[in-house]
Amino acid sequence: MRLYRDPDVPGRIGFDRELYKRVAEAVPKSRRTHEHVVPIRSGYAWPVKAGSVVRIVTVEGPQVCDLNLWNLDNPRERFWAARTRQLQGAHVTTFDRLWSCLPYLRPMVTITNDTLPTEPTAHGGRCHDLLGSRCDPYLYKMLDDRDYNVTCHNNLSRAIAPYHLTELDVHDVLNVFQ
Repeated sequence: MRLYRDPDVPGRIGFDRELYKRVAEAVPKSRRTHEHVVPIRSGYAWPVKAGSVVRIVTVEGPQVCDLNLWNLDNPRERFWAARTRQLQGAHVTTFDRLWSCLPYLRPMVTITNDTLPTEPTAHGGRCHDLLGSRCDPYLYKMLDDRDYNVTCHNNLSRAIAPYHLTELDVHDVLNVFQ
């Protein structure tokens, strides 16, 4: 995949990696303020203040986390998977940033640590991809007339409802762990 930039020349999107190294090093000594285990076939949303550290883990077996992000103060500003892919590559890892949509186009998240391998597997697979989208009931209905209520899209829609967001606010995802 062609990037819009040379990954070895940060240019105008460069940032202080030493700062984020220090953030990552401080995490083990930090106090956890929130923890939630997301049950299988469900979703979860919670507010995260700027400057916070979030850790996403799998607790049992292979899993995928379809991650959506919004600006807490302005949900029109949200994660943009396609632009992130153009700027960072098809798979993200430590020191990659997740970028917001137009007209904002700014980093929403900086990944400070990744415990999974960044090299492709023997079959070419890699983690944390920006290639696929979430599963949704409309595609299942269109392809073979199946009705599904438990899809990634529905899970995200239900999770964000308490924040006055709807399925119209659900957008392309970062497939964490996939």
